[in-house]
Amino acid sequence: MDILISSNLERLLFELAGRDPEHVRDRMSQLAAQGHYRIPKGELEKLQSLFYGGFADPLETSRAIKEAFEGHGYVMDPHSAVGYSVLKKFREETGDTKPTLLVSTASPFKFNRAVLEALGLGTADMDEFSLLGKLSALTGQSVPIKLAELHSLPELHTEVCEKEEMGKVLYKFLEVY
Repeated sequence: MDILISSNLERLLFELAGRDPEHVRDRMSQLAAQGHYRIPKGELEKLQSLFYGGFADPLETSRAIKEAFEGHGYVMDPHSAVGYSVLKKFREETGDTKPTLLVSTASPFKFNRAVLEALGLGTADMDEFSLLGKLSALTGQSVPIKLAELHSLPELHTEVCEKEEMGKVLYKFLEVY
């Protein structure tokens, strides 16, 4: 999937261009032919007034997980922690303190090791199932059913390969030679 050419992007361009479909077609054609397009100054200013972008490095992400848990009793996954961290930066930079809805994007149980380490807890020599139990005990939340049942399911794929061999192994798995 080419996420650069998404329907959401086209819808955004459509709104920025005053709902002019021809304008959007021209931009998408430029993108296909040249790999880029330019947004007129007025549309760019409108876009910048609507959106804020940022990032969080691994340390900021871990801090956000710990802060949300200690300050709000909420355990979040690393992806959501990036959003939390960027929201804090946005507020600091803009002074905007309007109430905000931050939507979590994943279960912290999918990233149990990273979450537990962010909370300052040891994870050395623990397998994934032990980590799930530790996170559950800490948060009082049940391990999601599909993750919990993995422990009793058979392992279907056990082959391990070097990075350089991935293509060959994939072709073998797909029975494409």
